[in-house]
Amino acid sequence: MMELSQLNPGDIVYAATDLHNDGGIPDLPADALIACAGTRGVIVNIGHLEADPNRELFLVRFEGADLVLGPPTGCWAEELGAQPSAEPSAILPHRATPASESSPARALAEFVSTSRTDASEG
Repeated sequence: MMELSQLNPGDIVYAATDLHNDGGIPDLPADALIACAGTRGVIVNIGHLEADPNRELFLVRFEGADLVLGPPTGCWAEELGAQPSAEPSAILPHRATPASESSPARALAEFVSTSRTDASEG
């Protein structure tokens, strides 16, 4: 089983829980549903917050009902899985529902990209 620490930008991940906009994505209504648990996404960047350099933050774009990738969304490792944990109950992007307190989207202003390189590369 692949661990998130082994993943790189371009790899596929899945939402482990329903993810909501906490106000960090200005083009979406506050509390909008970004991805249902089980929704497929692609990692576009990996980094950390300046205030917490030991905790990885994944920037992920999740698929909508039309299979078009949505806006980049900051996710903690516990909000993602390398395998789908469940089928998406409904892929209804931007549906207004209560936001999760643990969402890191507002902290993206402090996001620091970290580059991962394969140990086999020179």
